[in-house]
Order: sequence, then C-alpha cells, then structure tokens
Amino acid sequence: MKVSINIERFSTVQDLPGFWTNADFRALLSEFNFPDADQISDGDLLDMLKMAISDFDTVKAAEIVLTYKMTGKLTEGQIKQVAYDMRTEPMAEEYPDITLHDDFFHINRLLYKSFNGKFPAIKLTLMKCQVQLPEGVELTKEILLKAFSHGLSSRNVIRRLYDDELHGKKEFAEAEHIVWKMDYNKESGECNIITSDYWMNQEDFEYVEFDTEVKMFEAH
Repeated sequence: MKVSINIERFSTVQDLPGFWTNADFRALLSEFNFPDADQISDGDLLDMLKMAISDFDTVKAAEIVLTYKMTGKLTEGQIKQVAYDMRTEPMAEEYPDITLHDDFFHINRLLYKSFNGKFPAIKLTLMKCQVQLPEGVELTKEILLKAFSHGLSSRNVIRRLYDDELHGKKEFAEAEHIVWKMDYNKESGECNIITSDYWMNQEDFEYVEFDTEVKMFEAH
C-alpha cells in the first residue's frame, strides 16, 4: 500500500504525565516508611515522595519502587537485578523485553529526580506529522513504522534490529511497544506520536517528506 509521510515537527522531553497517580504516590510514601501519607495535600505528594526516596540507598530505593510497580511483570530476582543495573544502565532502552520500556522510563524518571541525576537521563521523542493512507485503511503503529523506515538512516536502531519485520517478511508485533503512543485524526491526517529517543529522533531521519510502499506480513 502507498503511504505519504510529512514530518512537521520534532521535540524532545524528559517527562510524560499520566503514569503515576496520587494514589501511587501515597502508597509509595508508605513503602518508604513516611508517616501519615494520607494527610499530605495532593500538591505536596511528589515533593514529599522524592524526599522520602532520597533517604534510602539508590539500589534499595529502586528495588522498592520496582517491587511496587512491577510485581507480576518481573520476578523477585529480576527486580533485584534491575534495581542494581538501572543505577548505571538505561533500562528503558536496553532491557531485552521492550514491552517493559515504558514502565522503566517512568520509574527511572522518578528515581532520577529523587536523587538529583544519579540515575541515567532518558529522553522521549515527540513527533507531529501528516500521514495519508489509501481509502479504507486504518493507521496502525506497524504501518507507521514501516512507512517511517523509508526516511530513516540505515544507522537507526529500528532498521538494524527489525529489517525483516519492516519489509513484511516477519510479523512485527514489536511495533506496539516501539511507538509508545499514537494519536491519528483520519479527517485531517494529523498524527502525533511518542517514542523513546533510543528508537527514533530527528537526527535519525534522512528525509521528512516522502511517499513509500508499505508491505504487510502474510502468513503462509
């Protein structure tokens, strides 16, 4: 299928709202032995939590936050290992299971701010683009990434890791976790996406406006 892409704007951010709730902050305050967490005003919760976290060793603090948020997704042993590794390694970029990258990003940011930068700094890429599709086709993350790949440099990590998937030779389930968020307006063609800077950033693109053919995988 033919897809037309026009990338209008790139931006980079280090914070993304919506992952943590005030209920999470109160629960974590209790996990960090902070008294009377239910008495703290909503506006003071994050500051109090950062203060409580910073009273702990970095690895122990990471283990507490990971245990709270990732129990059921990671084993106890995995949590201990990640807590140790994430002090120096960007788990939101390097952990083998990319379905967990989004979670690790937000956990990393909380720890990064609590310890004044003692955890790796990880960035997100926001892109605004126009996407034109054939009549009747619904835009998916897979279609979008396959279209983007024709503007990406061969040095880009998606092209290096998923060449067969991008060319329709294999299923591309990973696309759902490479693009963290996608909002598409079929009427206007406007598409806004959020992904990790690890996967894509402005420097990765050799072209920002192009037409391309996208091939979908067909099981035999």
